[in-house]
Amino acid sequence: MTWDEFERLFNYKFKAGESHLELTRDRFCFCCATLLRHSDMEILKKADFDDHDNPTSFSFVSKKTHDSLTIFLNKYSSAIYQRYKDIPTKDGLMFPPKSNQKMNDNLKVIAEMLGFTRNITKMQFCGKERVDETCRLCDVIGTHSARRTFVVHAMEMGWSPQLVMTYTGHESYDTMKPYIALTDKTRKKMMETNF
Repeated sequence: MTWDEFERLFNYKFKAGESHLELTRDRFCFCCATLLRHSDMEILKKADFDDHDNPTSFSFVSKKTHDSLTIFLNKYSSAIYQRYKDIPTKDGLMFPPKSNQKMNDNLKVIAEMLGFTRNITKMQFCGKERVDETCRLCDVIGTHSARRTFVVHAMEMGWSPQLVMTYTGHESYDTMKPYIALTDKTRKKMMETNF
């Protein structure tokens, strides 16, 4: 997602009866703003935050990598935290639970509602053969899109790969490389400013 698309999603006002979509949006936007994986979102607790009323960060151990990470909040993640901090949840979880599959299903519905229908190229490898497929964003968006959104935006804002890695938890540039998509915007800016 572009950051403009993120902003539209973040600010969208859902109708009555769409609270399940609103929860999906808030969980997804929190991941976009903090780089959390869905698996880490599922275990994140209110006690992980440094202050209940006005936290500046949270610390946790990643479920996938077992790394201990501290993530600092920004205006987006802080606003979402404030909406959920006093809502009772089982085991003190930060957010009410929602399966990865349900999140992905709901994200596709929301993206179509918001008109996120631009074509994107999805690249995969089948063995050594590269396979490119053109899809609409609303057809392929999923929880993992949040990490990619954060990384691309951070790189566009001038963050170094090393700084981004302190948030992603990757230990080497090679393992983070699949997340780094140098956008045309970044490439154009670098060409204009350096030559």
